[in-house]
Amino acid sequence: MRLLCVSHTATIAGAEHSLLVLLGALPDGVTAALACPEGELAHTARALGVDVRPIAGTDLSGRLHLRHTPREALRLMRSARQVAAIARDFEAGVIHANTPRAGLISLAAGRRVRVAVHVRDSLPPGRVPGLTLSVLAGFWLARAAIRLFGTTAETLTPGGRIGFLFRTVMIPALVAGPILIPFRLPRNSIELVIFPTMLMLFGALWILIGAGFNPTAARPARPSPSLTVPLIALIAVLLVFQLVLRPGIQFS
Repeated sequence: MRLLCVSHTATIAGAEHSLLVLLGALPDGVTAALACPEGELAHTARALGVDVRPIAGTDLSGRLHLRHTPREALRLMRSARQVAAIARDFEAGVIHANTPRAGLISLAAGRRVRVAVHVRDSLPPGRVPGLTLSVLAGFWLARAAIRLFGTTAETLTPGGRIGFLFRTVMIPALVAGPILIPFRLPRNSIELVIFPTMLMLFGALWILIGAGFNPTAARPARPSPSLTVPLIALIAVLLVFQLVLRPGIQFS
Protein backbone atom coordinates (compact mmCIF):
# COMPACT_ATOMS: atom_id res chain seq x y z
CA MET A 1 0.00 0.00 0.00
CA ARG A 2 1.19 3.50 -0.82
CA LEU A 3 0.32 6.03 1.89
CA LEU A 4 0.52 9.79 1.45
CA CYS A 5 0.46 11.77 4.72
CA VAL A 6 -0.51 15.43 4.53
CA SER A 7 0.26 18.16 7.07
CA HIS A 8 -0.95 21.74 6.65
CA THR A 9 1.91 23.15 8.76
CA ALA A 10 5.69 22.91 9.06
CA THR A 11 5.65 23.53 12.81
CA ILE A 12 6.09 20.53 15.09
CA ALA A 13 3.56 20.24 17.93
CA GLY A 14 1.58 17.34 19.38
CA ALA A 15 -0.17 16.35 16.14
CA GLU A 16 3.09 16.46 14.19
CA HIS A 17 4.94 14.41 16.84
CA SER A 18 2.19 11.81 16.51
CA LEU A 19 2.57 11.84 12.73
CA LEU A 20 6.34 11.32 12.96
CA VAL A 21 5.78 8.36 15.30
CA LEU A 22 3.31 6.91 12.79
CA LEU A 23 5.74 7.33 9.89
CA GLY A 24 8.47 5.60 11.89
CA ALA A 25 6.29 2.64 12.87
CA LEU A 26 4.66 1.65 9.58
CA PRO A 27 4.68 -2.10 8.86
CA ASP A 28 6.43 -3.74 5.93
CA GLY A 29 4.48 -3.43 2.73
CA VAL A 30 3.51 0.22 3.35
CA THR A 31 5.42 2.85 1.39
CA ALA A 32 4.85 6.34 2.77
CA ALA A 33 5.50 9.91 1.71
CA LEU A 34 4.81 13.19 3.49
CA ALA A 35 3.36 16.31 1.86
CA CYS A 36 4.00 19.35 4.04
CA PRO A 37 5.46 22.87 3.89
CA GLU A 38 9.24 23.26 4.10
CA GLY A 39 10.39 23.77 7.68
CA GLU A 40 10.99 21.91 10.92
CA LEU A 41 8.61 19.03 10.18
CA ALA A 42 10.03 18.46 6.70
CA HIS A 43 13.64 18.49 7.99
CA THR A 44 12.84 16.05 10.81
CA ALA A 45 10.96 13.70 8.49
CA ARG A 46 13.84 13.68 5.98
CA ALA A 47 16.24 12.80 8.80
CA LEU A 48 14.05 9.75 9.45
CA GLY A 49 14.34 8.74 5.81
CA VAL A 50 10.82 9.80 4.83
CA ASP A 51 10.11 10.92 1.27
CA VAL A 52 9.02 14.56 1.72
CA ARG A 53 7.07 16.44 -0.97
CA PRO A 54 6.79 20.23 -0.34
CA ILE A 55 3.44 22.05 -0.47
CA ALA A 56 2.37 25.60 0.36
CA GLY A 57 0.33 24.73 3.48
CA THR A 58 -2.28 26.96 5.12
CA ASP A 59 -3.18 28.57 8.44
CA LEU A 60 -6.88 28.92 7.60
CA SER A 61 -9.01 28.96 10.74
CA GLY A 62 -12.64 29.30 11.76
CA ARG A 63 -12.11 32.94 12.72
CA LEU A 64 -12.89 35.42 9.96
CA HIS A 65 -10.31 38.07 9.11
CA LEU A 66 -10.47 40.58 6.26
CA ARG A 67 -6.94 39.82 4.99
CA HIS A 68 -6.00 36.54 6.63
CA THR A 69 -9.03 34.46 5.55
CA PRO A 70 -8.88 35.17 1.76
CA ARG A 71 -5.09 34.77 1.71
CA GLU A 72 -5.16 31.44 3.52
CA ALA A 73 -8.09 30.18 1.45
CA LEU A 74 -5.98 30.79 -1.68
CA ARG A 75 -3.05 28.98 -0.07
CA LEU A 76 -5.37 26.09 0.74
CA MET A 77 -6.48 25.82 -2.90
CA ARG A 78 -2.87 26.01 -4.06
CA SER A 79 -1.95 23.25 -1.61
CA ALA A 80 -4.87 21.14 -2.85
CA ARG A 81 -3.57 21.33 -6.42
CA GLN A 82 -0.09 20.38 -5.20
CA VAL A 83 -1.37 17.42 -3.17
CA ALA A 84 -3.44 16.24 -6.15
CA ALA A 85 -0.32 16.25 -8.33
CA ILE A 86 1.75 14.54 -5.64
CA ALA A 87 -0.90 11.84 -5.12
CA ARG A 88 -0.92 11.08 -8.85
CA ASP A 89 2.87 11.04 -9.10
CA PHE A 90 3.27 8.94 -5.94
CA GLU A 91 0.36 6.67 -6.98
CA ALA A 92 -1.09 6.96 -3.48
CA GLY A 93 -3.74 4.48 -2.46
CA VAL A 94 -4.69 6.29 0.76
CA ILE A 95 -4.21 9.88 1.96
CA HIS A 96 -3.87 10.43 5.71
CA ALA A 97 -4.75 14.03 6.56
CA ASN A 98 -3.10 14.78 9.89
CA THR A 99 -5.50 17.60 10.89
CA PRO A 100 -8.89 18.99 9.77
CA ARG A 101 -7.07 21.69 7.78
CA ALA A 102 -4.98 19.01 6.10
CA GLY A 103 -8.32 17.30 5.46
CA LEU A 104 -9.59 20.37 3.59
CA ILE A 105 -6.48 20.24 1.41
CA SER A 106 -6.73 16.50 0.82
CA LEU A 107 -10.47 16.38 0.11
CA ALA A 108 -10.09 19.21 -2.39
CA ALA A 109 -7.20 17.43 -4.08
CA GLY A 110 -9.23 14.87 -5.99
CA ARG A 111 -11.75 12.09 -5.80
CA ARG A 112 -9.89 8.93 -6.78
CA VAL A 113 -7.95 8.40 -3.54
CA ARG A 114 -9.44 7.40 -0.20
CA VAL A 115 -8.89 10.10 2.44
CA ALA A 116 -8.73 9.58 6.21
CA VAL A 117 -8.99 12.83 8.21
CA HIS A 118 -7.51 12.81 11.72
CA VAL A 119 -9.65 15.12 13.93
CA ARG A 120 -7.53 15.58 17.02
CA ASP A 121 -9.41 18.23 19.00
CA SER A 122 -12.46 20.50 19.02
CA LEU A 123 -12.68 23.59 16.86
CA PRO A 124 -11.68 26.91 18.47
CA PRO A 125 -14.51 29.26 19.46
CA GLY A 126 -15.23 32.08 17.05
CA ARG A 127 -17.91 33.85 15.09
CA VAL A 128 -18.01 31.03 12.56
CA PRO A 129 -18.34 27.85 14.65
CA GLY A 130 -18.26 24.70 12.59
CA LEU A 131 -16.87 26.38 9.44
CA THR A 132 -14.10 23.84 9.01
CA LEU A 133 -16.33 20.82 9.56
CA SER A 134 -18.99 22.33 7.29
CA VAL A 135 -16.50 22.69 4.46
CA LEU A 136 -15.25 19.13 5.08
CA ALA A 137 -18.83 17.86 4.91
CA GLY A 138 -19.43 19.85 1.74
CA PHE A 139 -16.36 18.35 0.09
CA TRP A 140 -17.42 14.83 1.10
CA LEU A 141 -20.88 15.31 -0.37
CA ALA A 142 -19.50 16.91 -3.53
CA ARG A 143 -16.99 14.06 -4.01
CA ALA A 144 -19.75 11.46 -3.57
CA ALA A 145 -22.07 13.22 -6.02
CA ILE A 146 -19.39 13.78 -8.65
CA ARG A 147 -18.23 10.17 -8.40
CA LEU A 148 -21.80 8.90 -8.83
CA PHE A 149 -22.46 11.31 -11.70
CA GLY A 150 -19.26 10.37 -13.53
CA THR A 151 -19.90 6.64 -13.38
CA THR A 152 -23.62 6.56 -14.21
CA ALA A 153 -24.22 6.12 -17.96
CA GLU A 154 -27.92 6.91 -17.69
CA THR A 155 -27.18 10.53 -16.81
CA LEU A 156 -26.46 11.13 -20.51
CA THR A 157 -30.25 11.37 -20.98
CA PRO A 158 -32.64 13.95 -19.45
CA GLY A 159 -34.56 11.22 -17.61
CA GLY A 160 -31.33 9.79 -16.23
CA ARG A 161 -30.16 13.18 -14.98
CA ILE A 162 -33.52 13.85 -13.35
CA GLY A 163 -33.33 10.47 -11.61
CA PHE A 164 -29.79 11.17 -10.43
CA LEU A 165 -30.75 14.58 -9.01
CA PHE A 166 -33.89 13.13 -7.44
CA ARG A 167 -31.72 10.65 -5.51
CA THR A 168 -29.02 13.15 -4.55
CA VAL A 169 -31.14 16.30 -4.00
CA MET A 170 -34.83 15.57 -3.48
CA ILE A 171 -34.59 12.54 -1.20
CA PRO A 172 -31.97 14.09 1.17
CA ALA A 173 -34.02 17.32 1.27
CA LEU A 174 -37.22 15.45 2.12
CA VAL A 175 -35.44 13.47 4.84
CA ALA A 176 -33.72 16.54 6.31
CA GLY A 177 -36.91 18.63 6.50
CA PRO A 178 -38.52 16.89 9.50
CA ILE A 179 -35.14 16.55 11.22
CA LEU A 180 -34.65 20.35 11.15
CA ILE A 181 -38.05 21.21 12.60
CA PRO A 182 -36.97 20.98 16.29
CA PHE A 183 -34.17 23.49 15.60
CA ARG A 184 -36.72 26.09 14.44
CA LEU A 185 -38.80 25.99 17.60
CA PRO A 186 -40.51 27.98 19.03
CA ARG A 187 -42.23 29.44 15.93
CA ASN A 188 -45.68 29.37 14.37
CA SER A 189 -46.66 26.74 11.82
CA ILE A 190 -46.07 29.01 8.82
CA GLU A 191 -42.44 29.68 9.75
CA LEU A 192 -41.92 26.19 11.13
CA VAL A 193 -43.24 24.01 8.29
CA ILE A 194 -44.99 25.77 5.41
CA PHE A 195 -42.34 28.26 4.22
CA PRO A 196 -39.35 25.88 4.57
CA THR A 197 -41.25 23.10 2.77
CA MET A 198 -42.32 25.41 -0.08
CA LEU A 199 -38.80 26.74 -0.53
CA MET A 200 -37.33 23.24 -0.53
CA LEU A 201 -39.86 21.86 -3.00
CA PHE A 202 -39.69 24.79 -5.42
CA GLY A 203 -35.90 24.85 -5.32
CA ALA A 204 -35.52 21.11 -5.84
CA LEU A 205 -38.15 21.03 -8.59
CA TRP A 206 -36.40 23.91 -10.35
CA ILE A 207 -33.17 21.90 -10.35
CA LEU A 208 -34.94 18.81 -11.68
CA ILE A 209 -36.61 20.79 -14.47
CA GLY A 210 -33.27 22.29 -15.45
CA ALA A 211 -31.74 18.82 -15.70
CA GLY A 212 -34.31 17.90 -18.35
CA PHE A 213 -33.25 20.78 -20.62
CA ASN A 214 -29.52 20.07 -20.66
CA PRO A 215 -27.98 18.77 -23.92
CA THR A 216 -28.30 15.00 -24.21
CA ALA A 217 -25.40 14.27 -26.56
CA ALA A 218 -22.41 12.53 -25.05
CA ARG A 219 -19.46 14.84 -24.56
CA PRO A 220 -15.81 13.97 -25.15
CA ALA A 221 -13.85 12.80 -22.14
CA ARG A 222 -12.67 15.68 -19.97
CA PRO A 223 -10.29 15.91 -17.03
CA SER A 224 -11.72 15.45 -13.56
CA PRO A 225 -13.67 18.58 -12.55
CA SER A 226 -11.92 20.96 -10.19
CA LEU A 227 -13.47 21.61 -6.78
CA THR A 228 -12.03 25.14 -6.61
CA VAL A 229 -15.25 26.84 -7.73
CA PRO A 230 -17.50 24.75 -5.41
CA LEU A 231 -15.10 25.53 -2.54
CA ILE A 232 -15.34 29.28 -3.16
CA ALA A 233 -19.12 29.07 -3.52
CA LEU A 234 -19.49 27.04 -0.32
CA ILE A 235 -17.34 29.45 1.69
CA ALA A 236 -19.28 32.42 0.25
CA VAL A 237 -22.62 30.88 1.25
CA LEU A 238 -21.36 30.11 4.76
CA LEU A 239 -20.02 33.66 5.17
CA VAL A 240 -23.31 35.23 4.05
CA PHE A 241 -25.27 32.98 6.42
CA GLN A 242 -23.01 33.54 9.43
CA LEU A 243 -22.33 37.28 8.98
CA VAL A 244 -25.63 38.51 7.53
CA LEU A 245 -28.50 36.08 8.03
CA ARG A 246 -27.63 34.52 11.37
CA PRO A 247 -27.35 37.83 13.32
CA GLY A 248 -30.56 39.02 11.65
CA ILE A 249 -31.36 41.90 9.33
CA GLN A 250 -32.64 45.13 10.89
CA PHE A 251 -35.67 46.55 9.10
CA SER A 252 -36.74 50.11 9.92
